[in-house]
Amino acid sequence: DNGNDGAVIEVLPSLDYRVHTFYATGVQDNDVKFADRYCTLSSSVAAKLIHRIAENRLQLLDCYGKVVKEMNEKKGAESKGEVITRVQWAQGLKRVLDLRVKFLFLQELLGVPLLGENGKRRG
Repeated sequence: DNGNDGAVIEVLPSLDYRVHTFYATGVQDNDVKFADRYCTLSSSVAAKLIHRIAENRLQLLDCYGKVVKEMNEKKGAESKGEVITRVQWAQGLKRVLDLRVKFLFLQELLGVPLLGENGKRRG
């Protein structure tokens, strides 16, 4: 025995417990992905989201182009711009990527600056 036993304790409704031991086998270095070995969970999630965003970049550009066009039509000729709000950014990601994710909570993780347009916190 090399002391490589793992264990799980099962607590029963009567508050008695059972110990289940198992032998933990080693994982070959070739079987472990770089991200699993060296990255935190948040970095791994960010990497996967960024990859998905990159794969859908053309659809996202089209989506945000439509948002800007609608905003410019509402504003009229006096103000033409190409700036969308963070809420519109998050809604576009949600719609195009078809993910039920609260992207506003992930904006820092995805590299969106804390301050938006004109230095406003929510801009």
